[in-house]
Amino acid sequence: MIHVLTGPPCAGKSTYIRKNAEKGDLIVDFDEIAVTLGAKVKWDPAGGVLKASLEARKAAIDVALKNPDDDSWIIQSRLSDGLKKLYENAGADIIELDPGKDVCIERAKRDGRPKNIFLAIEGWYEGKKVGKMFTKDCIVQYKDAGTGSIEGYASTWVRKPDSYGDIVKAGAFKETLEKDWDGGKQIPFLWSHHMDSLGAFIGTAVADEDDKGLHFVATFDDTEEAQRVRSLYKDGRLKKFSFAFDVLENGLVTLDDGTKANELRKLKLYEISAVTVPANDTAEVVGVKAGKRNSKKDEDTIRQAISLLQSVLDDEVNPDDGEDDLEANAAAEERKGSNPKKDDLLAYIKKTMKGD
Repeated sequence: MIHVLTGPPCAGKSTYIRKNAEKGDLIVDFDEIAVTLGAKVKWDPAGGVLKASLEARKAAIDVALKNPDDDSWIIQSRLSDGLKKLYENAGADIIELDPGKDVCIERAKRDGRPKNIFLAIEGWYEGKKVGKMFTKDCIVQYKDAGTGSIEGYASTWVRKPDSYGDIVKAGAFKETLEKDWDGGKQIPFLWSHHMDSLGAFIGTAVADEDDKGLHFVATFDDTEEAQRVRSLYKDGRLKKFSFAFDVLENGLVTLDDGTKANELRKLKLYEISAVTVPANDTAEVVGVKAGKRNSKKDEDTIRQAISLLQSVLDDEVNPDDGEDDLEANAAAEERKGSNPKKDDLLAYIKKTMKGD
């Protein structure tokens, strides 16, 4: 039988499994998977370890669903309606552990868990309080610098299940954008889904569906909190975001490779948030922009600078063909003293910074 353990972080899910699982049972515990794959911090994997851990978790859950008569234990903090139905159809035993928010926070402090765990605890209880609302987190990739807005995709139509076993069908946001947000306007852009905090309102997003997914542009407010979040995107320390939603229509589908997934077909969108915890690796930021610059002029400037820089690098890092190592080193030393292309680049940078 499949046993699914739900509940907030620090609810005791791993401890419950250790006490009840038998030798040889399949155990799907994301934290333990991450440690096995090389995470230095048990509750906060990053980079390739994070991506590999998510993929390994998906694969293990798929094995459990395909073999429901075998004993398996799956930790799934929160279940969407579709994912719950998926497990119920497999005859799973769903167990919710909820010792209370204060107990979970105290355990997190005792264990020295990172900040994102405390935010996840708050988010779990906030979602429980409002009822059906769920959140879906996405990794983002910073591509450009700026101060005024951030552009990207909150969700994509990729036919690959995320860590919750979900895929989103094209058109899932169409009705909510029209009915709830006047065609996709004035959508709250928040910090970590904190709907009860005025300071967490860091901007406003405009969204629309295109052939790739739910595209959005969020404009940052001129507040200390908003600009702090913007700076974290700018220097690459913040790479993720999320959106809060209700499931209005969904269903089980079988993908081309035989994988089963919960297809989200109609959603109610509440907000888009900047967050630190990921679930989907296909959404991306396509630009973080300044508010009062000529973007076309900036693009041309950047391209010219890149071209000059590349030519300098080509001269200094990749010497002419035919030179052996000793000759190449000697040639590089000579180039250090005088390089017309480097001089051109430095002059160009100075001129650009003056606004010429």
